[in-house]
Amino acid sequence: MLLSVDMGNTNIKLALWENDQQISFTRFDTHHSLFFEELERFFGDQGINQVDDIIVSCVVPSIKGEFFSVLSEYCPHPIIEVDHNFDLGIKVDVPNPARVGHDLISMAAYAYHLSGRSTLICSFGTASVFCYVDHDGNYKYAVIAPGFSSAANALWEKADQLPRIRLHKPESVLADNTADSMNVGIVEGYIGLCRHLVQKIKEELDEEDLPVYVTGGQGRMLAEEIPGVVLYEPDFVTQALHYLYQRRKHLEWN
Repeated sequence: MLLSVDMGNTNIKLALWENDQQISFTRFDTHHSLFFEELERFFGDQGINQVDDIIVSCVVPSIKGEFFSVLSEYCPHPIIEVDHNFDLGIKVDVPNPARVGHDLISMAAYAYHLSGRSTLICSFGTASVFCYVDHDGNYKYAVIAPGFSSAANALWEKADQLPRIRLHKPESVLADNTADSMNVGIVEGYIGLCRHLVQKIKEELDEEDLPVYVTGGQGRMLAEEIPGVVLYEPDFVTQALHYLYQRRKHLEWN
């Protein structure tokens, strides 16, 4: 049994696998202080107290040591951590590979495996990242923008008279009240940002048919607005980690 763990800036996501089947999934706030209780509840709900292996992608170094210590109680083997030195099936071909997020290289490796060709991965989380893998499996470029929720929160925190609202796809951009005006500006503005960046990337690469993989909490809405999307998967990182684990096992056996 395998546990794949995506330690992101906003959420920690856990996926439990038996062979190729995901049998359970949960998430909790990254800065939740009760790691042990959350894990104990997760494993208790499955009626187990140990897994064979744990594979992790972590972009929050400040809590890594504490969380790994808790995780190690549930596994007899060393935790497998994905980084740029891991056998990904792709090459992280940038000036400083160590600075590339482990979640990004995991997703890039999996997307390249799925597509078998050059591909673009759009990850919508605390930050929105658009990363590109070329036809030969080289992770080459990335664009980073404030995340959808991060941009909205910044507006609310800096403007006292603007209320917090529920964001949704507006029926029209012609708004006649504050709430609708904010909703249009944030949602349609962000859709425009995404469309523009994806189109500019395709133009500069001269790859109009570039397949696009989308993930992240706001990805479902945005995937409907971005041309060329072939897959939306809300939890692409835990899926990617499972793929990388299976790939590693296959290489060890052959």
